[in-house]
Amino acid sequence: MMVVDDPKEATLSAPTLDSSTSVLCKADREALLNLVEEKSRIAFVIKHGRSLFRKLNGLKENKPTDVGLVAFVPEEAKKTISPEVESCFDWIVYYDDSETHVDNLILTLTSCTAIPLPDFDQFVTELLNFIPKDKLILIHAEEFTMTVLSGIREKHGLKGACLEDIDRLCRKERVVEIAENAGILIAKSVFVDFAALPSKTEILEKVTVKVQTFPMFVKPTRMAGSTGTAKLENMEDLERWVDTTMALEEASTYLVQEYVRGREFSVVIVLLQDGLWKPLVVKWNHKDLSNYEGYFKDGLIMARRLRFDDAKNGMFPGIDDFAQQVINAFKPVHPQVFFLQGFQDLNDPMRYYLNELGYRPPGGDHTNDAFYWTCGIDQFAALLISHMDPHYKAEPDRSWKPRICTSINYYYKKGRLLCHNAFPSQPEIKGKIGFSHWFVKPETEIPNARFMGDTIVQFALDSENKKEQEEDLDWIFENWKPDVKFEV
Repeated sequence: MMVVDDPKEATLSAPTLDSSTSVLCKADREALLNLVEEKSRIAFVIKHGRSLFRKLNGLKENKPTDVGLVAFVPEEAKKTISPEVESCFDWIVYYDDSETHVDNLILTLTSCTAIPLPDFDQFVTELLNFIPKDKLILIHAEEFTMTVLSGIREKHGLKGACLEDIDRLCRKERVVEIAENAGILIAKSVFVDFAALPSKTEILEKVTVKVQTFPMFVKPTRMAGSTGTAKLENMEDLERWVDTTMALEEASTYLVQEYVRGREFSVVIVLLQDGLWKPLVVKWNHKDLSNYEGYFKDGLIMARRLRFDDAKNGMFPGIDDFAQQVINAFKPVHPQVFFLQGFQDLNDPMRYYLNELGYRPPGGDHTNDAFYWTCGIDQFAALLISHMDPHYKAEPDRSWKPRICTSINYYYKKGRLLCHNAFPSQPEIKGKIGFSHWFVKPETEIPNARFMGDTIVQFALDSENKKEQEEDLDWIFENWKPDVKFEV
Protein backbone atom coordinates (compact mmCIF):
# COMPACT_ATOMS: atom_id res chain seq x y z
CA MET A 1 0.00 0.00 0.00
CA MET A 2 1.21 3.53 -0.77
CA VAL A 3 3.08 5.40 1.96
CA VAL A 4 2.70 9.18 2.16
CA ASP A 5 4.78 11.79 3.87
CA ASP A 6 3.76 13.28 7.17
CA PRO A 7 0.41 14.93 6.41
CA LYS A 8 1.53 18.05 8.26
CA GLU A 9 4.19 18.54 5.57
CA ALA A 10 1.91 17.70 2.63
CA THR A 11 1.37 20.26 -0.12
CA LEU A 12 -1.94 19.61 -1.88
CA SER A 13 -3.20 20.88 -5.19
CA ALA A 14 -6.76 19.73 -4.40
CA PRO A 15 -9.18 22.34 -3.03
CA THR A 16 -8.83 22.93 0.68
CA LEU A 17 -11.89 21.57 2.48
CA ASP A 18 -13.34 22.38 5.88
CA SER A 19 -11.81 19.73 8.16
CA SER A 20 -14.96 19.68 10.28
CA THR A 21 -17.07 18.43 7.36
CA SER A 22 -14.54 16.71 5.11
CA VAL A 23 -14.47 12.93 4.88
CA LEU A 24 -10.92 12.99 3.50
CA CYS A 25 -7.98 13.90 5.71
CA LYS A 26 -4.81 15.50 4.33
CA ALA A 27 -3.02 12.16 4.03
CA ASP A 28 -5.97 10.76 2.08
CA ARG A 29 -5.94 13.65 -0.36
CA GLU A 30 -2.19 13.46 -0.90
CA ALA A 31 -2.32 9.72 -1.56
CA LEU A 32 -5.24 10.07 -3.96
CA LEU A 33 -3.58 12.96 -5.81
CA ASN A 34 -0.52 10.76 -6.32
CA LEU A 35 -2.76 8.04 -7.75
CA VAL A 36 -4.40 10.52 -10.11
CA GLU A 37 -0.94 11.32 -11.48
CA GLU A 38 0.27 7.72 -11.66
CA LYS A 39 -2.80 5.74 -12.76
CA SER A 40 -5.10 5.85 -15.78
CA ARG A 41 -8.13 5.25 -13.55
CA ILE A 42 -8.90 4.73 -9.87
CA ALA A 43 -11.40 2.15 -8.62
CA PHE A 44 -13.10 2.74 -5.27
CA VAL A 45 -14.85 -0.09 -3.47
CA ILE A 46 -17.36 1.43 -1.04
CA LYS A 47 -18.29 -0.54 2.09
CA HIS A 48 -21.03 0.01 4.63
CA GLY A 49 -20.24 -3.07 6.72
CA ARG A 50 -17.55 -2.77 9.37
CA SER A 51 -15.14 -5.06 7.56
CA LEU A 52 -13.31 -5.03 4.26
CA PHE A 53 -12.62 -8.55 2.93
CA ARG A 54 -11.27 -11.58 4.78
CA LYS A 55 -9.37 -12.80 1.70
CA LEU A 56 -8.89 -11.71 -1.90
CA ASN A 57 -7.38 -14.77 -3.57
CA GLY A 58 -5.63 -13.88 -6.82
CA LEU A 59 -6.25 -10.14 -6.71
CA LYS A 60 -2.64 -8.96 -6.36
CA GLU A 61 -1.48 -11.27 -9.14
CA ASN A 62 -4.23 -10.34 -11.61
CA LYS A 63 -5.17 -6.70 -11.09
CA PRO A 64 -3.92 -4.28 -13.78
CA THR A 65 -0.99 -2.10 -12.77
CA ASP A 66 -2.31 1.04 -14.45
CA VAL A 67 -5.49 1.19 -12.31
CA GLY A 68 -5.43 2.29 -8.69
CA LEU A 69 -7.51 0.44 -6.09
CA VAL A 70 -8.86 2.25 -3.03
CA ALA A 71 -11.26 1.13 -0.29
CA PHE A 72 -13.68 3.37 1.61
CA VAL A 73 -14.61 1.62 4.86
CA PRO A 74 -15.68 2.42 8.44
CA GLU A 75 -12.88 2.97 10.98
CA GLU A 76 -14.01 -0.14 12.85
CA ALA A 77 -12.75 -2.21 9.90
CA LYS A 78 -9.15 -1.51 10.94
CA LYS A 79 -9.51 -4.17 13.64
CA THR A 80 -10.10 -6.99 11.17
CA ILE A 81 -8.15 -6.13 8.00
CA SER A 82 -5.26 -8.55 7.54
CA PRO A 83 -1.88 -7.36 6.19
CA GLU A 84 -2.45 -9.65 3.19
CA VAL A 85 -5.72 -7.94 2.26
CA GLU A 86 -4.39 -4.46 3.06
CA SER A 87 -1.50 -5.01 0.64
CA CYS A 88 -3.97 -5.47 -2.24
CA PHE A 89 -4.99 -1.80 -2.02
CA ASP A 90 -3.12 1.34 -3.02
CA TRP A 91 -4.90 3.24 -0.26
CA ILE A 92 -7.66 2.81 2.30
CA VAL A 93 -9.85 5.73 3.41
CA TYR A 94 -11.48 5.24 6.80
CA TYR A 95 -14.63 7.11 7.74
CA ASP A 96 -16.42 7.62 11.04
CA ASP A 97 -19.80 5.87 11.05
CA SER A 98 -20.36 6.15 14.81
CA GLU A 99 -23.43 8.38 14.41
CA THR A 100 -25.04 6.43 11.55
CA HIS A 101 -24.16 2.79 12.27
CA VAL A 102 -26.95 0.52 13.48
CA ASP A 103 -26.35 -3.11 14.44
CA ASN A 104 -28.49 -5.44 12.30
CA LEU A 105 -29.64 -2.42 10.31
CA ILE A 106 -31.74 -4.56 7.97
CA LEU A 107 -34.12 -5.38 10.84
CA THR A 108 -34.99 -1.69 11.24
CA LEU A 109 -35.92 -1.19 7.57
CA THR A 110 -38.93 -1.84 5.38
CA SER A 111 -36.88 -1.33 2.21
CA CYS A 112 -33.22 -1.56 1.20
CA THR A 113 -33.70 1.72 -0.65
CA ALA A 114 -34.17 3.67 2.61
CA ILE A 115 -30.65 3.45 4.00
CA PRO A 116 -29.10 6.68 5.37
CA LEU A 117 -25.45 6.79 4.26
CA PRO A 118 -24.60 10.51 4.09
CA ASP A 119 -20.82 9.96 4.16
CA PHE A 120 -20.96 8.25 0.75
CA ASP A 121 -22.23 11.26 -1.19
CA GLN A 122 -19.86 13.59 0.66
CA PHE A 123 -16.94 11.28 -0.17
CA VAL A 124 -17.68 11.19 -3.90
CA THR A 125 -18.31 14.95 -3.99
CA GLU A 126 -14.86 15.51 -2.50
CA LEU A 127 -13.24 13.07 -4.94
CA LEU A 128 -14.70 14.92 -7.91
CA ASN A 129 -12.92 18.10 -6.80
CA PHE A 130 -9.66 16.61 -8.07
CA ILE A 131 -10.41 13.34 -9.91
CA PRO A 132 -11.87 13.58 -13.45
CA LYS A 133 -15.13 11.68 -13.90
CA ASP A 134 -13.67 9.44 -16.60
CA LYS A 135 -10.97 8.24 -14.18
CA LEU A 136 -13.37 7.38 -11.33
CA ILE A 137 -14.85 3.88 -10.87
CA LEU A 138 -17.34 3.17 -8.05
CA ILE A 139 -17.82 -0.46 -6.97
CA HIS A 140 -20.41 -1.87 -4.59
CA ALA A 141 -20.12 -5.28 -2.91
CA GLU A 142 -23.15 -5.20 -0.58
CA GLU A 143 -26.91 -4.93 -0.72
CA PHE A 144 -26.85 -1.77 1.41
CA THR A 145 -24.47 0.18 -0.82
CA MET A 146 -26.00 -0.84 -4.15
CA THR A 147 -28.90 1.61 -4.36
CA VAL A 148 -27.03 4.48 -2.70
CA LEU A 149 -24.11 4.23 -5.12
CA SER A 150 -26.39 3.95 -8.16
CA GLY A 151 -28.04 7.21 -7.07
CA ILE A 152 -24.66 8.88 -6.62
CA ARG A 153 -23.55 7.74 -10.09
CA GLU A 154 -26.73 9.18 -11.54
CA LYS A 155 -26.39 12.45 -9.64
CA HIS A 156 -22.81 13.06 -10.78
CA GLY A 157 -23.02 11.55 -14.28
CA LEU A 158 -20.64 8.65 -13.52
CA LYS A 159 -20.48 5.39 -15.47
CA GLY A 160 -22.15 2.30 -14.08
CA ALA A 161 -25.53 1.04 -12.96
CA CYS A 162 -28.11 3.72 -12.18
CA LEU A 163 -31.27 3.61 -10.06
CA GLU A 164 -33.41 2.19 -12.87
CA ASP A 165 -30.94 -0.67 -13.39
CA ILE A 166 -31.05 -1.63 -9.71
CA ASP A 167 -34.83 -1.33 -9.55
CA ARG A 168 -35.27 -3.54 -12.61
CA LEU A 169 -33.17 -6.31 -11.11
CA CYS A 170 -34.06 -6.13 -7.43
CA ARG A 171 -37.64 -4.92 -6.99
CA LYS A 172 -39.59 -8.16 -6.76
CA GLU A 173 -42.77 -7.09 -8.55
CA ARG A 174 -40.72 -5.84 -11.49
CA VAL A 175 -38.79 -9.12 -11.60
CA VAL A 176 -42.11 -10.96 -11.88
CA GLU A 177 -43.39 -8.65 -14.62
CA ILE A 178 -40.21 -8.87 -16.72
CA ALA A 179 -39.98 -12.65 -16.30
CA GLU A 180 -43.60 -13.18 -17.32
CA ASN A 181 -43.20 -10.94 -20.38
CA ALA A 182 -40.06 -12.85 -21.40
CA GLY A 183 -41.68 -16.27 -21.01
CA ILE A 184 -39.50 -17.20 -18.02
CA LEU A 185 -41.24 -19.52 -15.57
CA ILE A 186 -41.91 -17.83 -12.23
CA ALA A 187 -44.30 -18.47 -9.33
CA LYS A 188 -47.79 -16.99 -9.62
CA SER A 189 -47.54 -13.67 -7.81
CA VAL A 190 -49.63 -10.75 -6.56
CA PHE A 191 -48.32 -7.30 -5.63
CA VAL A 192 -49.92 -5.77 -2.53
CA ASP A 193 -49.34 -2.08 -1.77
CA PHE A 194 -50.53 -1.33 1.76
CA ALA A 195 -49.76 2.37 1.23
CA ALA A 196 -52.66 2.48 -1.26
CA LEU A 197 -54.98 1.63 1.67
CA PRO A 198 -56.76 -1.37 0.17
CA SER A 199 -59.42 -3.03 2.30
CA LYS A 200 -58.83 -6.44 3.85
CA THR A 201 -61.49 -7.91 1.57
CA GLU A 202 -59.79 -6.47 -1.52
CA ILE A 203 -56.43 -7.94 -0.53
CA LEU A 204 -57.84 -11.38 0.25
CA GLU A 205 -59.76 -11.52 -3.01
CA LYS A 206 -56.79 -10.34 -5.07
CA VAL A 207 -54.47 -12.92 -3.51
CA THR A 208 -56.79 -15.91 -3.61
CA VAL A 209 -57.87 -15.28 -7.21
CA LYS A 210 -54.29 -15.11 -8.54
CA VAL A 211 -52.27 -17.38 -6.26
CA GLN A 212 -55.18 -19.70 -5.44
CA THR A 213 -53.48 -22.43 -3.38
CA PHE A 214 -51.72 -22.73 -0.02
CA PRO A 215 -49.04 -22.60 1.20
CA MET A 216 -48.03 -19.13 0.02
CA PHE A 217 -45.00 -16.93 0.63
CA VAL A 218 -45.08 -13.21 1.42
CA LYS A 219 -41.97 -11.10 0.77
CA PRO A 220 -41.25 -7.38 1.08
CA THR A 221 -40.68 -6.17 -2.47
CA ARG A 222 -37.32 -4.51 -1.84
CA MET A 223 -35.55 -6.35 0.95
CA ALA A 224 -32.82 -8.97 1.18
CA GLY A 225 -31.61 -11.82 3.36
CA SER A 226 -35.15 -13.26 3.67
CA THR A 227 -36.01 -10.39 6.03
CA GLY A 228 -39.78 -10.07 6.43
CA THR A 229 -40.47 -13.30 4.53
CA ALA A 230 -43.21 -15.55 5.88
CA LYS A 231 -44.86 -18.80 4.86
CA LEU A 232 -48.66 -18.84 5.06
CA GLU A 233 -50.10 -22.32 5.43
CA ASN A 234 -53.81 -21.54 5.20
CA MET A 235 -56.47 -18.82 5.00
CA GLU A 236 -56.21 -18.16 8.72
CA ASP A 237 -52.50 -17.36 8.33
CA LEU A 238 -53.24 -15.09 5.35
CA GLU A 239 -55.90 -13.15 7.24
CA ARG A 240 -53.65 -12.81 10.29
CA TRP A 241 -50.80 -11.52 8.11
CA VAL A 242 -53.08 -8.96 6.42
CA ASP A 243 -54.43 -7.73 9.79
CA THR A 244 -50.93 -7.42 11.27
CA THR A 245 -49.47 -5.62 8.26
CA MET A 246 -52.41 -3.20 7.96
CA ALA A 247 -51.91 -2.24 11.61
CA LEU A 248 -48.29 -1.20 11.14
CA GLU A 249 -47.54 2.53 11.30
CA GLU A 250 -45.28 2.43 8.24
CA ALA A 251 -47.03 1.03 5.17
CA SER A 252 -45.03 -1.27 2.94
CA THR A 253 -45.29 -3.26 -0.28
CA TYR A 254 -45.25 -7.03 -0.55
CA LEU A 255 -45.27 -9.80 -3.08
CA VAL A 256 -47.49 -12.80 -2.33
CA GLN A 257 -46.36 -15.88 -4.25
CA GLU A 258 -47.38 -19.47 -4.71
CA TYR A 259 -45.20 -22.13 -3.12
CA VAL A 260 -43.00 -23.71 -5.79
CA ARG A 261 -41.71 -27.18 -4.92
CA GLY A 262 -38.29 -28.15 -6.14
CA ARG A 263 -34.55 -27.79 -5.56
CA GLU A 264 -33.61 -24.21 -4.72
CA PHE A 265 -30.38 -23.11 -6.39
CA SER A 266 -28.35 -20.05 -7.26
CA VAL A 267 -25.95 -19.30 -10.12
CA VAL A 268 -23.10 -16.82 -9.66
CA ILE A 269 -22.01 -14.98 -12.80
CA VAL A 270 -19.28 -12.46 -13.63
CA LEU A 271 -20.52 -9.81 -16.07
CA LEU A 272 -17.47 -8.79 -18.11
CA GLN A 273 -16.65 -5.42 -19.64
CA ASP A 274 -16.74 -6.82 -23.19
CA GLY A 275 -20.45 -7.64 -22.80
CA LEU A 276 -19.90 -11.38 -22.27
CA TRP A 277 -20.68 -13.25 -19.07
CA LYS A 278 -18.87 -16.04 -17.25
CA PRO A 279 -20.89 -18.37 -14.99
CA LEU A 280 -18.81 -19.65 -12.09
CA VAL A 281 -20.74 -21.78 -9.63
CA VAL A 282 -24.13 -23.38 -9.00
CA LYS A 283 -25.10 -23.69 -5.32
CA TRP A 284 -27.87 -25.72 -3.69
CA ASN A 285 -28.59 -27.02 -0.18
CA HIS A 286 -28.03 -30.54 1.10
CA LYS A 287 -31.25 -32.57 1.31
CA ASP A 288 -32.75 -30.01 -1.10
CA LEU A 289 -33.86 -27.77 1.74
CA SER A 290 -35.07 -24.34 0.67
CA ASN A 291 -33.33 -21.31 2.13
CA TYR A 292 -36.50 -20.44 4.04
CA GLU A 293 -36.63 -23.90 5.67
CA GLY A 294 -32.97 -23.66 6.55
CA TYR A 295 -33.13 -20.18 8.09
CA PHE A 296 -36.43 -20.34 9.93
CA LYS A 297 -37.42 -24.00 10.42
CA ASP A 298 -34.51 -26.43 10.58
CA GLY A 299 -31.94 -23.82 11.58
CA LEU A 300 -29.33 -25.40 9.33
CA ILE A 301 -28.08 -24.92 5.78
CA MET A 302 -25.37 -27.07 4.22
CA ALA A 303 -24.47 -25.23 1.03
CA ARG A 304 -23.05 -27.45 -1.70
CA ARG A 305 -21.46 -26.11 -4.89
CA LEU A 306 -20.43 -27.27 -8.34
CA ARG A 307 -18.41 -25.55 -11.04
CA PHE A 308 -20.90 -24.32 -13.59
CA ASP A 309 -19.70 -26.65 -16.36
CA ASP A 310 -19.92 -29.66 -14.03
CA ALA A 311 -23.42 -28.60 -12.98
CA LYS A 312 -24.79 -28.19 -16.52
CA ASN A 313 -23.31 -31.54 -17.54
CA GLY A 314 -24.69 -33.26 -14.46
CA MET A 315 -27.52 -32.50 -12.07
CA PHE A 316 -28.52 -29.14 -13.64
CA PRO A 317 -29.02 -29.88 -17.36
CA GLY A 318 -29.97 -26.83 -19.44
CA ILE A 319 -28.96 -24.39 -16.70
CA ASP A 320 -26.84 -22.47 -19.23
CA ASP A 321 -29.86 -21.82 -21.46
CA PHE A 322 -31.90 -20.70 -18.44
CA ALA A 323 -29.16 -18.29 -17.30
CA GLN A 324 -28.88 -16.86 -20.82
CA GLN A 325 -32.64 -16.37 -20.99
CA VAL A 326 -32.58 -14.46 -17.68
CA ILE A 327 -29.66 -12.24 -18.74
CA ASN A 328 -31.31 -11.49 -22.07
CA ALA A 329 -34.54 -10.45 -20.33
CA PHE A 330 -33.09 -8.36 -17.49
CA LYS A 331 -30.01 -6.85 -19.18
CA PRO A 332 -27.84 -6.34 -16.07
CA VAL A 333 -25.22 -3.63 -16.51
CA HIS A 334 -21.63 -4.85 -17.02
CA PRO A 335 -19.22 -5.20 -15.25
CA GLN A 336 -20.38 -6.74 -11.96
CA VAL A 337 -20.76 -10.00 -10.07
CA PHE A 338 -24.41 -10.99 -10.38
CA PHE A 339 -26.49 -13.97 -9.25
CA LEU A 340 -29.85 -15.51 -9.95
CA GLN A 341 -31.90 -17.76 -7.69
CA GLY A 342 -34.48 -20.26 -8.78
CA PHE A 343 -36.07 -23.66 -8.35
CA GLN A 344 -35.44 -26.80 -10.37
CA ASP A 345 -38.41 -29.11 -10.95
CA LEU A 346 -37.24 -32.47 -9.59
CA ASN A 347 -39.67 -34.32 -11.86
CA ASP A 348 -38.38 -32.47 -14.92
CA PRO A 349 -34.77 -31.38 -14.22
CA MET A 350 -34.60 -29.12 -17.30
CA ARG A 351 -37.57 -27.08 -16.06
CA TYR A 352 -36.46 -24.03 -14.02
CA TYR A 353 -38.42 -21.33 -12.20
CA LEU A 354 -36.88 -17.93 -11.51
CA ASN A 355 -37.13 -16.76 -7.90
CA GLU A 356 -35.13 -13.54 -7.65
CA LEU A 357 -31.92 -11.76 -8.68
CA GLY A 358 -29.00 -10.16 -6.88
CA TYR A 359 -26.72 -7.48 -8.32
CA ARG A 360 -23.82 -8.22 -5.94
CA PRO A 361 -21.74 -11.20 -4.78
CA PRO A 362 -23.96 -13.53 -2.73
CA GLY A 363 -23.42 -15.21 0.60
CA GLY A 364 -21.03 -12.81 2.29
CA ASP A 365 -17.34 -13.01 3.05
CA HIS A 366 -17.46 -16.15 5.20
CA THR A 367 -18.66 -18.35 2.31
CA ASN A 368 -15.91 -17.20 -0.02
CA ASP A 369 -13.47 -20.03 0.84
CA ALA A 370 -15.89 -22.73 -0.28
CA PHE A 371 -16.67 -20.71 -3.40
CA TYR A 372 -12.99 -20.31 -4.29
CA TRP A 373 -12.08 -23.97 -3.79
CA THR A 374 -15.00 -24.99 -6.00
CA CYS A 375 -14.10 -22.93 -9.07
CA GLY A 376 -10.67 -21.37 -8.55
CA ILE A 377 -12.03 -17.81 -8.58
CA ASP A 378 -12.53 -15.55 -5.58
CA GLN A 379 -15.87 -13.82 -6.17
CA PHE A 380 -14.77 -10.59 -4.47
CA ALA A 381 -11.47 -10.48 -6.35
CA ALA A 382 -13.46 -11.13 -9.54
CA LEU A 383 -15.77 -8.23 -8.67
CA LEU A 384 -12.86 -5.80 -8.31
CA ILE A 385 -10.85 -7.00 -11.31
CA SER A 386 -13.91 -7.02 -13.60
CA HIS A 387 -14.29 -3.28 -12.96
CA MET A 388 -10.59 -2.56 -13.35
CA ASP A 389 -9.55 -4.71 -16.33
CA PRO A 390 -11.44 -4.50 -19.66
CA HIS A 391 -9.70 -7.72 -20.78
CA TYR A 392 -10.54 -9.81 -17.70
CA LYS A 393 -11.91 -13.28 -18.57
CA ALA A 394 -12.52 -14.71 -15.06
CA GLU A 395 -10.29 -17.75 -15.46
CA PRO A 396 -9.27 -19.91 -12.46
CA ASP A 397 -6.06 -19.02 -10.66
CA ARG A 398 -3.07 -20.98 -11.94
CA SER A 399 -2.24 -22.22 -8.44
CA TRP A 400 -5.80 -23.43 -7.76
CA LYS A 401 -6.40 -27.10 -7.04
CA PRO A 402 -10.08 -28.16 -6.80
CA ARG A 403 -11.45 -29.17 -3.43
CA ILE A 404 -14.89 -30.40 -2.40
CA CYS A 405 -15.88 -27.86 0.22
CA THR A 406 -19.27 -27.43 1.92
CA SER A 407 -20.16 -24.35 3.98
CA ILE A 408 -22.36 -25.24 6.95
CA ASN A 409 -24.40 -22.62 8.83
CA TYR A 410 -26.51 -22.99 11.96
CA TYR A 411 -29.12 -20.28 12.54
CA TYR A 412 -30.77 -18.84 15.63
CA LYS A 413 -33.37 -20.85 17.49
CA LYS A 414 -34.78 -19.36 20.65
CA GLY A 415 -32.76 -20.41 23.68
CA ARG A 416 -29.36 -20.01 25.31
CA LEU A 417 -26.02 -21.06 23.81
CA LEU A 418 -24.32 -23.03 26.58
CA CYS A 419 -20.84 -23.37 25.08
CA HIS A 420 -18.76 -23.61 21.93
CA ASN A 421 -18.92 -27.38 21.60
CA ALA A 422 -16.33 -29.31 19.59
CA PHE A 423 -16.92 -29.64 15.87
CA PRO A 424 -17.46 -33.04 14.23
CA SER A 425 -14.25 -35.03 13.76
CA GLN A 426 -12.94 -38.47 12.90
CA PRO A 427 -14.00 -41.23 13.26
CA GLU A 428 -17.60 -39.93 13.12
CA ILE A 429 -16.82 -38.15 9.86
CA LYS A 430 -14.11 -38.87 7.28
CA GLY A 431 -13.59 -35.30 6.05
CA LYS A 432 -11.92 -32.41 7.83
CA ILE A 433 -13.36 -29.25 9.31
CA GLY A 434 -11.61 -26.21 7.82
CA PHE A 435 -12.56 -22.59 8.41
CA SER A 436 -14.86 -22.06 11.40
CA HIS A 437 -16.33 -19.06 13.18
CA TRP A 438 -18.68 -18.66 16.14
CA PHE A 439 -20.86 -15.55 15.86
CA VAL A 440 -22.46 -15.96 19.31
CA LYS A 441 -20.66 -16.06 22.67
CA PRO A 442 -21.43 -18.77 25.27
CA GLU A 443 -24.24 -18.01 27.73
CA THR A 444 -25.93 -15.69 25.23
CA GLU A 445 -29.72 -15.67 24.98
CA ILE A 446 -30.76 -15.84 21.33
CA PRO A 447 -34.13 -15.27 19.64
CA ASN A 448 -35.52 -17.17 16.69
CA ALA A 449 -33.89 -16.26 13.39
CA ARG A 450 -35.23 -13.08 11.79
CA PHE A 451 -33.03 -13.05 8.68
CA MET A 452 -30.12 -14.97 7.19
CA GLY A 453 -27.59 -12.96 9.20
CA ASP A 454 -28.82 -14.49 12.46
CA THR A 455 -26.09 -17.14 12.48
CA ILE A 456 -24.81 -19.00 15.54
CA VAL A 457 -21.83 -20.71 13.93
CA GLN A 458 -20.38 -21.48 10.55
CA PHE A 459 -17.78 -24.00 9.47
CA ALA A 460 -16.50 -25.62 6.30
CA LEU A 461 -16.25 -29.33 5.55
CA ASP A 462 -13.46 -30.50 3.22
CA SER A 463 -14.12 -33.88 1.58
CA GLU A 464 -11.98 -36.20 -0.54
CA ASN A 465 -14.84 -37.23 -2.84
CA LYS A 466 -18.59 -36.79 -3.30
CA LYS A 467 -19.49 -40.08 -1.59
CA GLU A 468 -17.55 -39.05 1.50
CA GLN A 469 -19.16 -35.60 1.36
CA GLU A 470 -22.67 -37.08 1.19
CA GLU A 471 -22.08 -39.48 4.08
CA ASP A 472 -20.46 -36.85 6.30
CA LEU A 473 -23.20 -34.30 5.66
CA ASP A 474 -25.85 -36.91 6.50
CA TRP A 475 -24.05 -37.71 9.77
CA ILE A 476 -23.69 -34.03 10.72
CA PHE A 477 -27.32 -33.33 9.83
CA GLU A 478 -28.53 -36.08 12.17
CA ASN A 479 -25.97 -35.90 14.97
CA TRP A 480 -24.39 -32.46 15.46
CA LYS A 481 -25.70 -29.07 16.43
CA PRO A 482 -24.62 -26.10 18.58
CA ASP A 483 -25.12 -26.71 22.28
CA VAL A 484 -28.25 -24.61 22.72
CA LYS A 485 -30.74 -25.04 25.53
CA PHE A 486 -33.97 -24.36 23.66
CA GLU A 487 -36.95 -22.64 25.22
CA VAL A 488 -40.08 -24.79 25.19
